[in-house]
Amino acid sequence: MVVVKYCPHFGEVGIVANFMVLTCSTFLLIAKAVEKFLMALEVNPKKHEALWCLGNAYTSQGFLYAEAKKAQEHFDQAAECFQKALAEDPTSEVYKKALEMTAKAPALHMELQRQLSQQSALQQISTTNEAPTASASGKGAEGGSDFYYDLAGWGILGLITVGWIFMSRSQTK
Repeated sequence: MVVVKYCPHFGEVGIVANFMVLTCSTFLLIAKAVEKFLMALEVNPKKHEALWCLGNAYTSQGFLYAEAKKAQEHFDQAAECFQKALAEDPTSEVYKKALEMTAKAPALHMELQRQLSQQSALQQISTTNEAPTASASGKGAEGGSDFYYDLAGWGILGLITVGWIFMSRSQTK
């Protein structure tokens, strides 16, 4: 399910992926990191570690936008940072790999947005087509009951706890 929210700093943003809502505070946290890395680069513009971190922050920002054009701007900034870092330390495999991955970021972003759209559509279909098969007795569409699974789970947990207590007492003697 894709949820779009309004953030006063970034406009309409926010997605729900794996039940995690990316809120305005997430964007602000990354923006603050970008700001701090830029400050570090003002002190020492050749600090390749800061350039690499800034590139990662820009990449993260790019994936937070649903709009491809806005995401591409961040991916371009990230690639520029990784190129500068690689120029400062040409032997770093990490910087080379980061530059490679940033080149693949737009395609990954497009695939992510496609999958999020499909997931949202499927969730909307499942909520509208959901049949009222669950009764008050706790039985779902499969005809089973969660009560028995819950009871079995608590029973197993109780047995494990009792066994653990007995084992710990026997080892202290």
